[in-house]
Amino acid sequence: MDAGQPAPLWPAVVQAGLIVAGWWAVHALSARRDRDKARREMRAKAAEGLGTRVTALQEDCLTYHTSERDEKLERKIKAGLQDLGYELEALRTSGAEVATLAACRAALVGLRRAATGRHFEDEHQGAWPHAAPELSDMAGAALDLKRRLLAFRFSQFADD
Repeated sequence: MDAGQPAPLWPAVVQAGLIVAGWWAVHALSARRDRDKARREMRAKAAEGLGTRVTALQEDCLTYHTSERDEKLERKIKAGLQDLGYELEALRTSGAEVATLAACRAALVGLRRAATGRHFEDEHQGAWPHAAPELSDMAGAALDLKRRLLAFRFSQFADD
C-alpha cells in the first residue's frame, strides 16, 4: 500500500459490525437469562405461598370438623380449595413443569376429598373427636400437597 493512498474502509466496517453483533448477542442472552430467573423466582414464591395457605386451610378444616357446623367456615374452606386449584392452574399455564404440577393437582384433589368428602355441609352431624381417623387422613392429604409444592418450588432452581 502506498503512503499516499488512504487505507481501505471495509476492514473497519467489518470490525465494527462484529462488535455490534457481539454486543447484541450478549445483551439478548442476558435479558433472556434474567427473564427466566424472574419466572423461576415467581413460581417458587407462588409455591411457597400456596404451601402456607394449605396449612391455614388445614387448620380451618380441623376447626370445622371438631366443632358444630359453621356455614361461614364451610364457604371459606370451599373457596380456599377452589383458589388453590385456580392458582395451580395458573402455574401450569406459566410454562412450569407439567408432571410436577399434575402431582400437585392430584394431591389437591386428595385434600379436597379428605376435607369435604364426608361430614361436610348437610352431612355434618356434630363434632368429630380430635382422634378421628378422618382427621389423620386430612392431615396426611395436606402434608402430601405441601410436600409436592415444596418439590415443585425447589425444582425451579434445579440444574437444567
